[in-house]
Amino acid sequence: MGDVPVLVLRAAGINCDEETMHCWRIAGASPTLVHVNALADSPAMLDDCTIVTIPGGFSYGDDIAAGTILAQRINQTVAGPLRAFVDRGGGVLGICNGFQVLVKMGLLPGGEFGRDQVTVTYNDSARFEARWVRLEVSTDRCPFLTPRRGEQRSASAAKAVTRTAPAGGTLPADPRAGYFGPRGTASLAIPHVGQSKGGGDADQRAASYDMRAATPVSSSERNPADLIRDPSILEMPVEHAEGKVVTASDTVALNLLAHGQVALRYIDAEGNFDRYPANPNGSSFGIAGLCAPTGRVFGLMPHPDRCFDHTQHPTWTRRTPTGPPDGLTVFLNAVHHWGG
Repeated sequence: MGDVPVLVLRAAGINCDEETMHCWRIAGASPTLVHVNALADSPAMLDDCTIVTIPGGFSYGDDIAAGTILAQRINQTVAGPLRAFVDRGGGVLGICNGFQVLVKMGLLPGGEFGRDQVTVTYNDSARFEARWVRLEVSTDRCPFLTPRRGEQRSASAAKAVTRTAPAGGTLPADPRAGYFGPRGTASLAIPHVGQSKGGGDADQRAASYDMRAATPVSSSERNPADLIRDPSILEMPVEHAEGKVVTASDTVALNLLAHGQVALRYIDAEGNFDRYPANPNGSSFGIAGLCAPTGRVFGLMPHPDRCFDHTQHPTWTRRTPTGPPDGLTVFLNAVHHWGG
């Protein structure tokens, strides 16, 4: 596997840069921490890296709105070189505040979706939310989430990102709890790309989704532990006050789903995407992360950089590790994709 040079941006208020650097090192990449002012002075730095990462924090105090000032700073100084970097195959990862920056810049969701169609704003609870959440991987086009874009995972690749099953083979209804659920049911019946009810163009596929409810599946039909062994399920912490993804209309959200640009969604143990606190901020259609049409620009509100060791999970003493921690897989998959 070849070397993967990563540029990790920092600015006033960014406070997750060291954790992000650490995760890239564990994954086998070669990260370099660079201040946004230094990048503005020398945009040619982008020629020497494969992935750019904007970590979490509260850049410039989240004045005006979370991520807005840093987004403007990047747009005014290196927007052209950064877009050229992406066009030639580079990757961009935005975590929490970094995700907010990418949305405010217009890099996400990108494609046919303009900056006025998606934003990130205040949580419905009107307070800072810090909790562990369960996530569904809702796209197959993002190399940060799948080892090879557009390919089905081989058995070995799937094994590399297998989740950790709790002792006793049951999945807690809440990552912090020790029981499965009030009715013993689980469902991954929320449709996503590849699971629509029919073919046709993007608008037809979008119209085929039923986003209002997931049909529970009895535990006799599906082992609840499958949820956590399934590589399409991740668990990570969130820590934000402005994490609600809002689209201009439901049609925009459905089109994002149909185009495979909804990368992650919040779900509870029964597969519902719209229930608090499983959806901690009230995001439209449970959107927790977005990717560009190419999949190479990816942003998410949860923190993979705070889930790189099994002991960071709140129920780690009751779980048997069967693969790398969920957050670390984001970095491992990227290194596998760009370094393979």
